[in-house]
Amino acid sequence: MIITKSRQSVVCVLVGVVLFGSAAFAADWPTYRHDIARTGATSESLPAPLALDWVYVPTHPPRPAWPRPAIRPREGWEQRHRVIFDDAFQVAAVGDTVYFGSSADNKVYALDAATGKQRWAFFTGGPVRLAPTVSGNRVLVGSDDGFVYCLGDGDGKVLWKVRGGPKDEKLLGHGKMISRWPIRTGVLVDEGIAYFGAGIFPHENVFLHAVRVSDGSPVWKNDTISQESANRDDLSPQGYWL
Repeated sequence: MIITKSRQSVVCVLVGVVLFGSAAFAADWPTYRHDIARTGATSESLPAPLALDWVYVPTHPPRPAWPRPAIRPREGWEQRHRVIFDDAFQVAAVGDTVYFGSSADNKVYALDAATGKQRWAFFTGGPVRLAPTVSGNRVLVGSDDGFVYCLGDGDGKVLWKVRGGPKDEKLLGHGKMISRWPIRTGVLVDEGIAYFGAGIFPHENVFLHAVRVSDGSPVWKNDTISQESANRDDLSPQGYWL
C-alpha cells in the first residue's frame, strides 16, 4: 500500500519502508547497513531539508523468528531474550529499486524508489528474515525454507537456488512449516562469492557455505562445526554476518 503525503502523519507508526526523497538513494545501499563491514554509512551528503515523498505499508508486520520470553518462569526456569535480528524489514537499495524480504508472507519485494510502487514480488517457501543482498544484476536472499535464492533484479525470476541443508525435511517453527536447516544469516557477498549458513541447532548439525554468485556452484562447505562432529561447537548461525 502506498500512502501519499496527505496521510503520512496517520501511518508513520505502521510503515515498513520509509523513503525521504529519491536523493537519499542516489548512492547504492546493496546490503544490510550498506557494506559487508556493516558501517551503515556512505560518503554522500543529503540535501536539507529532507521531505517525505511516500510511505510503503506492508500488508502484514514482521513476524520475528523467536517469541518474547514468558512473563513467569516455566518449570522453574527463567527465560531470557533470544537473539533478535528480524524485528523489522531491512532494505537494500540499488539504482532506482528498493528490495526487502518479509517474514510474514514469505515474499521478496522490489519497489520503485521514486514512487514506492511494487515492481515485482517473489514467493519463497518460508519466512524471509533478513535483507537481500544485491550483487550486479542479481538479488540474493535466504529463506526459512532452507534455500538461498538468486533472483534477477529486473523481474524477480529465479536464476539459481541452493539448499543449505542435506535434506528437504520440515518442522514447525513459530507457527510455520520451515526447513530443519533454515537460512537465517542472510547472504554476504564478497568478490563474487556468496557466503551463508544453514541450521540453527548445533546438535542437529549446522552448515556454512560459499558458492559462486554467477551460477550457485559450490566453492566450499563446512559441515564439521556441529556438536556431533569431532570439533564440537555450539555455533548457531543466525543474524547478519561480517
